[in-house]
Amino acid sequence: MSHSLSNSQERLHFWVANSLMPNSERILMANIYNQQIQSYVSIVSIDYIFFWIIKQNQYQDDFTTCNFNADNYITLNLSHIQQLDFIELPNIDVNQHLELSCYYKKTEISIALASQAIYQTNSALIIMHFFTDATIHYMLEESILIAKKLHLILTNKLTDKSFRRNFINEIKNYYANQSIKKITKNEASFLIKYNIFAEIFYTIINHQIK
Repeated sequence: MSHSLSNSQERLHFWVANSLMPNSERILMANIYNQQIQSYVSIVSIDYIFFWIIKQNQYQDDFTTCNFNADNYITLNLSHIQQLDFIELPNIDVNQHLELSCYYKKTEISIALASQAIYQTNSALIIMHFFTDATIHYMLEESILIAKKLHLILTNKLTDKSFRRNFINEIKNYYANQSIKKITKNEASFLIKYNIFAEIFYTIINHQIK
């Protein structure tokens, strides 16, 4: 899904955020090169509780205001934040941005950003690539709060039979490409680097999810 608010839950999320905090669109991070669309993009938010992606036509500064444009709207997903250090987002000082409703800490923004990204990602392949990325492993080790939130959303996604089947296939292919036939929990922990996710990957690869 891109360039439109075509998902009903996404539309509702946007409407609620915009109703509560009208005219509060602001660029959170700018000048990010996205390999998928081969363009520089910015992450835009409404009061740092709802996020989306826009293509850039010129250099942008972080935290500048940005009016909503439906023609330049791209749904946020994990592929957009995989290249970023989304754990180390800057603190936003309410004294510098008086229109904000409260003081936002970087962890709170990171949790909101990552949670919306994984929630809106329907591709099992993108999710698999995200959780097998060495840089992501390091960032999740640095923030157990974010890791636990992503674990909860991934676990909920796995209750969908179609997604679970696709995800199982992607994980099997991932390990097959590394010439791994069967793994132990310790090996899964080593490969995935984070025990919360190692349990999921270990269960999947050894056919314990039916």
